[in-house]
This record gives sequence, C-alpha cells and structure tokens, in this order.
Amino acid sequence: MTGLRSAALAWKFSTGGAVVSCPAIGSDGRIIFGSADGNLYAVSSEGRLLWKYSTQGAIVSSPRVIPDGTIFCACEHGNLYALSADGRLLWTFAAGAAVKATPALHGAGLICFGSSDSHFFAVDAAGVLKWKITTEGAIESAASIGRNGVIYFGSEDGHVYAVAPDGAVQWRFAAGSPVHATATGKDGSIYCAGDDGVFHALNAQGEVKWKFVTGWPIHSTPAVGRDGTIYFGSTSGLVYALSPMGQQWWRFRTSDHVYASPAIAPGDSVLCGSNDGNLYAVTVNGELKWSFRTGAPVRSKARLARDGRIYFGCDNGTLYAVDELCLARSVFADSERKHTEDLRQIRDKVLLASEAGTRVAQLYYRYGPHLARLGMRHKALRVALKLGLRAMIPLLKPYVRTLAVASNRLSPLPCGRGSDRITSRGSIS
Repeated sequence: MTGLRSAALAWKFSTGGAVVSCPAIGSDGRIIFGSADGNLYAVSSEGRLLWKYSTQGAIVSSPRVIPDGTIFCACEHGNLYALSADGRLLWTFAAGAAVKATPALHGAGLICFGSSDSHFFAVDAAGVLKWKITTEGAIESAASIGRNGVIYFGSEDGHVYAVAPDGAVQWRFAAGSPVHATATGKDGSIYCAGDDGVFHALNAQGEVKWKFVTGWPIHSTPAVGRDGTIYFGSTSGLVYALSPMGQQWWRFRTSDHVYASPAIAPGDSVLCGSNDGNLYAVTVNGELKWSFRTGAPVRSKARLARDGRIYFGCDNGTLYAVDELCLARSVFADSERKHTEDLRQIRDKVLLASEAGTRVAQLYYRYGPHLARLGMRHKALRVALKLGLRAMIPLLKPYVRTLAVASNRLSPLPCGRGSDRITSRGSIS
C-alpha cells in the first residue's frame, strides 16, 4: 500500500537553535519545549508565544509537567529548573555537569536524572537532594520507572542500574557497550540498548530474557504498545517492531540515522523522526501511512495532543504542529470532537485498506488545507463542508466495524501483525 503524501502543516514556531526536546503539553493545551538556543518556550495551541525562560545552556532534554502546572527542565549548563505554569522560576538544582537526560518523575515525589559526569540524582519536589549514585560513565538518556517503583537507567560505563526509591542499588547488568536507551514493559520487563546494536530484554532480577541483534548503534528509547509490541529506531535508518518475546514483526526503512524515539498514536500507529528530515507515521503492519518533510534532521520525539494534533521539533530550530485531519478540525468545534475521531477511524480502517481508498485520502490531504482556509473566510462554505462530512460518517462507519471483525477473523499471524516486508538483518538469541 502506498502511504499518504503528507500530513497538513497547522503552524510552525521558530527558535534560535535545534529543537531536540520532545514537547510537553500542559493541562490547558499549551506546548512547552526546549531549544539549543538555551530557552524554554511555552506556546499556545495556535502557535503564539506565551513566554520563554532563558537558561544558561542548551536544552536537549525534554521538559516534564505535573498536574499542578509545575515544569521541570534541565540544560547543558548543569542545572535542573522548576518553573511555574506562567514561566516563573521556583527553584534551581545544580548538578555540576551537563544534563542531557530527560527527568523521570517517580510516584514517591522524586525527580530522577543523570548527568554527563557520571552521577545519577534524585531530588524532591522542592529541589532538595535526596540521594545520588556515582557510575563510571556519562548518563545521557532518561531513566524509566517500573511498576514496582524501581528506577532503571543506563550509563556509558556499559551497565544498566536498578535502584530502589531510597537510592539502594539492587543490581546492575553488564550490557557490553555504552547504554543509550532504557524502557520498561507492563509485564515488568526492562529493555535496554546501546552502541553495540544489541537490544536486551531483562527480567526484574536483571537476568537476560532474550536479545535481538541489529548490528548498528541504538540511541532511540523504545516505546511499548498496549499489546506489548516494542518499537525503536537504529542508526541504520530502520525502525523496528518486536514482539514481547523478541520476534521481529517488521522493520521500516528511512533514508538516514534514526535517533528519535518512536511515539505511539491511537490505533497503535507509530510516529518516528529520522535524520533524513522526515517525520513518519507507520501503520501497525509496518507500512507507511504518511510522512512530513522538514528538510533537516528530526531527533525530537513527537507528542500527540488529545485533539489529534502532532507536535515535534527539528534541528532547523523549528517546532512543527501538523494535523492528520486538518479539514475536519477546521469545521468541527471542540464539543464535536467525536466526529473528528470517527473520520480518523474511517480513514485508518476503510480508506487506507485499499489502493482506491488511499488515493481518496491523498486527495483529501492535497486539497483539504486549501478548503479549510477558504472555509475560515467563508461561513457558507464552512457550513457546507461540515454538513457534508457529518453526512458521510454514518454511511461509512459501519464498514469500520465490519473490517475490524473481518481482520480479527482472518489474520493468520500472531497479534494480527503484518509479515516482514524486508529481509531481517537482525537475529534473536
């Protein structure tokens, strides 16, 4: 199946440095992200600057926002900052060396992160140090918190550490090379990968369950789907999907290194950036749904808002906001969001199920943004578009259920996954 040509650009916001940071979204819909220009930005869902806070170093880690609106972010100058929702400084914690790792938030009220001088810190919500651990290498990737409350992180000393909330090291695993990515699964598995291109799955005791060999360094933090499928990228330019047992479901090829971490969208489609300058949306079968071209490496993990809009950064210093359903969003109000979701299901389950339907969807993306702009200027056209889309939903929605049932009955593969479309270079042991 041929993928859609592109999603639709809603707006873009320019900064003075690369945007590697994954955007965070506040409860009011504002987007918060860092830039290598040293600023933390807050912009509205329409792309308008609300405020910016200047730190003393480049921001490559991603900000974290808690329910009361407090924002935690780190910079390469070596500070962890806590800011209020309106951008006021609450406190600063000096780590003493560059902080590139995104802070992890622990349910015990801890903010956990590593630094480039080999230390791993846990501070409380007031910025007070609770404990720290010293490893033998830089810690530049985010920690992962297990369901058991244990904190897992990788170090460039080649080990994965398991640490209790009180700072006691429970075990460490020798991965064989600098570790750049860790994640946890719902079943308690710990996933890690690094420079040697070996993707490990560990149990809660730090013992190897299985490993998958790619042959290329892995810097992409894995994402785990609802069904346990594991997605990650490689510097080979491939995005992998593995089963919970380490079997390769599929791999998707981009044209350059993949440093970005995948993000899982509703319906379990996968969003992932590549150094070839594209953000890709890939189906659960490993087929291209659409791509969005920026012209510069995309190392930022994409963030999906509740209304379906996608936000991501780029090395050209830009934060992008793109829509899969630009026309629908322009005619349906927030209170009518159900119609937008219905159209999304029709697209994924009906149109993209056939070549003819895909061509219809391509036309939608080609002309939808123009119709949306015209509809914003002409009320009569906007009303006509709204009535037309709303009338189409009950005609096509039954096919969504019919095709879903048929797919479940006919799928010959485990978990309904597609077969490998590229001969695997990876292996399982």
